[in-house]
Amino acid sequence: MQLHFIGTHHYNPRHRRLVTQAYDVLVEKEHEGKPPTFIAVEASEQHFAHIRDVERDNLRKNVEKEWSRAPQATWELLRASMFFEADAHQDSKLASLHDVRIIWLDDGDDRDPRGLADKWMNVLRQRIAAQPLEKEDQGDLEAKIAIACAAVDKSMEGSDDKTDRDIKFTHRILNEVSTKDDGWATITVGKLHAADACDRMRRLLKNAGYDCVDWFPLG
Repeated sequence: MQLHFIGTHHYNPRHRRLVTQAYDVLVEKEHEGKPPTFIAVEASEQHFAHIRDVERDNLRKNVEKEWSRAPQATWELLRASMFFEADAHQDSKLASLHDVRIIWLDDGDDRDPRGLADKWMNVLRQRIAAQPLEKEDQGDLEAKIAIACAAVDKSMEGSDDKTDRDIKFTHRILNEVSTKDDGWATITVGKLHAADACDRMRRLLKNAGYDCVDWFPLG
């Protein structure tokens, strides 16, 4: 079983599009139209409907109020970026393939998703705190957030402390799919989980016998 890891930054507004492109390349070029055995995403199925239908719209309202001179396309981009890992595949070639199985790695998460838009907004403010936006610069909002997210990623490189989430995600894959199964799959998770570092999810699955491939690392 070949596992393609796509490591994301959850708050980077550009990563939804890049993940979609990665899916398209994997389906069309790497595997010549053969559907994946599954796609695994760092998200919770039981919470996602609320996030999609309520919290994303609330986030857009917050963004529009905070950065009123930013392009409307940026407001929408930020709205759609909230938990994009859960449904980015619907924008890709995967959407035309039938019965693609989704493994929701965060199922069982007991954190309440209500009010998430406000928490998300606070993180976006923190991301660009080092490069304040003047009103006339708000056209660059998307780029500034993306650059700030990349800087955070850079500062965390080399962190190899496993978390309960790495263990939880690993066991979810181990319980679902044998290493001997033929085929391929994608695992779209935060960059630290996807890093080939000691005790991170990717290394744990690699040690268990899966062929773990870093694919389309996102900037």
